[in-house]
Amino acid sequence: FRGRTCFLGNTLPFRLLARLARRPGHYVGYEDLLADVWGGGQRSDAAVRSVAKALRQRLRRAGLDELAAAVDGSVPGHYALRLPA
Repeated sequence: FRGRTCFLGNTLPFRLLARLARRPGHYVGYEDLLADVWGGGQRSDAAVRSVAKALRQRLRRAGLDELAAAVDGSVPGHYALRLPA
């Protein structure tokens, strides 16, 4: 992102970012995120929030503050990747 990288490996934070990046600017509900990122199963909404928090932290540690801020959870029950213009 803007010439910087952050190695996430094949982790839940990576899969969350990849899912949100499929349609930047569009909010994705927790139910869809749980199905797409976790593959279904019994998980709580807290799992989504926890992984989003971990993703933001890793991006900030890599100096990708702008990308971390773009992971938007301001709509209850949804996340989006709201990239700057």
